[in-house]
Amino acid sequence: MSDIFLSYASADRPRVEVLIRALERRGWCVWWDRTILPGQRFPQVIQETLDAARCVIVVWSQHSVNSDWVQNEAREGARRRILVPVRLDEVRIPLEFQHIQAARLLDWHDTGPHPEFDKVVQAVEATLETGAAPSIRPSPNSASPGDDKPFGAVPRSEGTAMPSVSAKDRPEVHHPTTSDTREITGLSYRQKRRLLLVGGVLLCVLVTALYLVLSGRIPGPQSQDATITTPRPPTQESKCAQFGE
Repeated sequence: MSDIFLSYASADRPRVEVLIRALERRGWCVWWDRTILPGQRFPQVIQETLDAARCVIVVWSQHSVNSDWVQNEAREGARRRILVPVRLDEVRIPLEFQHIQAARLLDWHDTGPHPEFDKVVQAVEATLETGAAPSIRPSPNSASPGDDKPFGAVPRSEGTAMPSVSAKDRPEVHHPTTSDTREITGLSYRQKRRLLLVGGVLLCVLVTALYLVLSGRIPGPQSQDATITTPRPPTQESKCAQFGE
């Protein structure tokens, strides 16, 4: 059984051999398609070796991003959470793998220490020990714009638990204060108090006017008494004067 299953495009074989030698010097058994014996069935050997591997390294390059074989092998490594991606060229990684941070080995030639290759070694060691790729962030100097996702991390799938987040990594949550609430409602406390005061004064004026009208101190439009003159019945003297008696 191999420790590492290395997925790559055949056109990148010269560069991949350098990576394989660097990994084997650390005592790991690396499987790649050069180890298939004559007479063996290629798909069957790949499937059996991939199932038995404890870590899958996928090499993203200009050739491998368009390879169905490489994408299928990377998909299996991601499903088992043992995928450790590396990038040899500045290419756009297939969409379903863009959430998994890849180590940038664009300028790595195995001629000396390299921070990104050291992280590959760290990720492989952790994967072989725990059975899952660790979450390791790339160094700020080697990361490209947008490469701020955890290295070797895989999103949560069915039946898996979300990783815990430390307090310093949690996004800051803004809780609205009293002043924020006043700004949201559109009126400040002083404006509301002024409106209540004016409303109270108007209410007192209306109540006072209504009381005066009902008590008769202020005549209403229909309360004025109309003077009606009732004719007096004629007396006996007025009747005699009328007929000349």
